[in-house]
Amino acid sequence: MVAATRWCLGDPDGHRRALDRAAAVGGSPASLARQLAAEAESALRTEEPAGVLALAEAALAAAERAGIGIAPASVTLGTALAFTGAFDRGTALLRVARRLAERDHDPVTVGRAVHNLVAVSLPRLGDVDGRRLFDEAMATLARFGLEFCAGRTTGLGIAHAVATGDLARAEALVWSRLPIEGDPVERVRFTARAGLLALERGDDPLAVRMLARADAEGRDTGLVRVLRVAVAARGVHPVDPVQALTECAERCRPVRVVEAARWALHGGVPAATVEEHVAVRPPQLRLLLAVAAGRDTEAVDLLPEALGPAGTNQSRTDVAAVHTAVAHALLRLGQAGQARQHAERAVALLAHWPGWRLTEAETLLHSLRAGGDLTAREIEVLGCLAAGMTNQQVASSLGISIRTVTVHVSNLLRKTGAASRTEAALWAVRHRLAPER
Repeated sequence: MVAATRWCLGDPDGHRRALDRAAAVGGSPASLARQLAAEAESALRTEEPAGVLALAEAALAAAERAGIGIAPASVTLGTALAFTGAFDRGTALLRVARRLAERDHDPVTVGRAVHNLVAVSLPRLGDVDGRRLFDEAMATLARFGLEFCAGRTTGLGIAHAVATGDLARAEALVWSRLPIEGDPVERVRFTARAGLLALERGDDPLAVRMLARADAEGRDTGLVRVLRVAVAARGVHPVDPVQALTECAERCRPVRVVEAARWALHGGVPAATVEEHVAVRPPQLRLLLAVAAGRDTEAVDLLPEALGPAGTNQSRTDVAAVHTAVAHALLRLGQAGQARQHAERAVALLAHWPGWRLTEAETLLHSLRAGGDLTAREIEVLGCLAAGMTNQQVASSLGISIRTVTVHVSNLLRKTGAASRTEAALWAVRHRLAPER
């Protein structure tokens, strides 16, 4: 019980010491069974699920020999099975464990079974089915008087809303739980998530307030570090974004480091700097880095790997970011027709995610529809205009005649809808075809 309390207080070292003390004391077969169940549950939180299976099976066997309730160990084993590929067997065991816990009048284990069933099932479900499962789980927790520990399950619902691209639902869940959350660790996570969702909508002042609130709690979790990188990169926090990113890369789990790297890129941190400080680079991040660095051909080549095989479970916002980035790369390569297809896909994926992501995709799509298909040479000329070159300088730079430059400039004005060379240059900067000067 002390170990469980330590974990809830965000003290993993104290949690481990308490378990070690319990093991040293030993005791009856029933005590040993409970000890093994606690060890397995702890491992499920901190280790890969495959490594938990043997511990959970040993705990279950010990509980059966001691003649005590097997529900706690069954929850751990079912969860580990579901996460390691035996999904049907694992979820069936979780349902059995819940019924056993109800029979044994063990509401805490009922809560664990309900939560873990949501954890293993929700990533596989779409918007409607996922929402139904979540709502049923929350109703079950309320029926057993477990609202006090519903924060973790609410967090799963928020993650699902983010994955399915429903910003309004994600925000509603955050703000429904944050004011009443009693668990200090979960409260900090909700606060950080509220800040990140505020940034999605472009509400920088609210994000800064949420970061200050999280810092005041004194619990520097991974999400708080991601939020710190995000607000620093947007220039609304005194911390240097590179320093914040470095600290996140040193102390956070890979998934948080990747999230922080994406925010750093969005805030304008150079790709070379991000690459220097972030060692973990899944395909999606490598693609975003390539686009940010101007390595457009590399980015396009990474597209199949970044999107993954059909049926791959990725959030809509992540997939939309890939399509938007590739659209920029294709446009710079002179393949505006293909760029438009990717921009249209990004806009569709972000239909329920109003904010800077949707604005960027819609702006790009509008420019592609208004500007027509720019050729690779026209994009080169446009870059020269954005650099402030005269027609003579453009001709010398590209090795073409002044007359040819004049024809390209005329076509560019028509396709971009610009009234002058200056407007065309601004159009190039706005649509990331040229750097800001």
